Amino acid sequence: MGKQEKPKKTSSAKGQRDWQRYKESGKYDANKKRITNAEIPGKASAYPPVSKKQVYKLYLLGLNDERVADILDVSLSQLQKWKKEYPEFLHTIKKAKELTDGEIVNAMRRRALGYKHKATKIFYNAQEDKIVTKEYVERYPPDVAAASFLLRNRQPHLFKDKPEVELDITNTPPVVNVTVHAQEDKLNKLNKDAQENE
Repeated sequence: MGKQEKPKKTSSAKGQRDWQRYKESGKYDANKKRITNAEIPGKASAYPPVSKKQVYKLYLLGLNDERVADILDVSLSQLQKWKKEYPEFLHTIKKAKELTDGEIVNAMRRRALGYKHKATKIFYNAQEDKIVTKEYVERYPPDVAAASFLLRNRQPHLFKDKPEVELDITNTPPVVNVTVHAQEDKLNKLNKDAQENE
């Protein structure tokens, strides 16, 4: 006798009977924490076949949804569906993304302000014929590009590359015309004075 096949996806009444037979066959373990798609006959999409811990680690790496879906060997739409259907799955993803984003912001902040850390230099002393280690403090100066990037993104209303200037010209007098006329008057007066002095 060969392997007993799992019941295939069928209509709901037949699917219920197949499910009942499957439970009675001894392969169904009620104590399992989760059941994969392969174990549920007639079920189109069950909870993701990966643990929350695996998903958490993938998003901690900074991967986007497309890459995670590829690694899990599911379509992007399936991953989106799981996010909508299972709030704990979505919560796990959000928690990992927030932690990763926080670490990146902290690293960018340290880079923008400058930082220092203890380090060890290892070198060979030829006179004594031995390897010597020396601890020192490595210093990194503030990085203007990192500071600029951080400020432009965290406070764009204050630190834009091209600030937006709003002019309300509806209630302002034509200052430009007055200035131009005043300059023309001065030039005419200078020309008159120059002609009179000749």
